[in-house]
Amino acid sequence: MHLYEKGLSLTAGACWAHFRQAYPLILKSNSMEPTTDERIRRHKKLRQPMFILGITMTIIYVLLGAYLLLDKRYFQGMEPEFLNIFAVLLLIYGFYRGWRVYNDFNQ
Repeated sequence: MHLYEKGLSLTAGACWAHFRQAYPLILKSNSMEPTTDERIRRHKKLRQPMFILGITMTIIYVLLGAYLLLDKRYFQGMEPEFLNIFAVLLLIYGFYRGWRVYNDFNQ
């Protein structure tokens, strides 16, 4: 049976009133409750996998970049200029990655 047959009007106000009665829990919002992103950022356990992965990758990039700058025997077939460029790029990305990890978990 259609709403017209019941004699109900289909105005926007009538639809909104019906929705409020049918779904009261959806419309309740507590602005004091933190959002999901805020709860994730507030949860500061060292066991978080992304934090551990970020720290590990930062250490690997920085150590590998420093090692390639200091020891030229690692890639003997590569020209030293390209090796230096690669090592500096690893250092830059390692420091950037470390900054991102620090920024994400210390907000």
